[in-house]
Amino acid sequence: MYRSIKPLRRNNLKNNFLLYDTARYLFEILLEVKPGFAPASDNAIVPLDILREAYTECYKLEYEPIIMVSSKFNHQTGSTVYYSLQQPSLCTYSPKARNASTAITDLIELVGVVGKYKTDFSLPIRECKILS
Repeated sequence: MYRSIKPLRRNNLKNNFLLYDTARYLFEILLEVKPGFAPASDNAIVPLDILREAYTECYKLEYEPIIMVSSKFNHQTGSTVYYSLQQPSLCTYSPKARNASTAITDLIELVGVVGKYKTDFSLPIRECKILS
């Protein structure tokens, strides 16, 4: 299903392909196909204790740093993930695709794009006609 996500030109959305790709990526995260990010909680993936010590002792940070690692969303456990609009982790992301816009305008437009996709997903599935 997620492979069929295409730009929704018929719904009068602006041609901001980064937002279309972001919406697709968010749906892929929800379908548990692609990872998001979550705070590291132990040394299993990264040397968390060493990194925290380096940032707090060497850089004298006032607050303990939050080290993010790749993580998959899981409906059953209720684990949540983070996705950054300002630092996209899309494979197809190109800095040239980003217009001179703010995070707020991107977020407002992204809500519209996701809403249009949700509307399309909730429509009844059309039956295929077999051509002879």
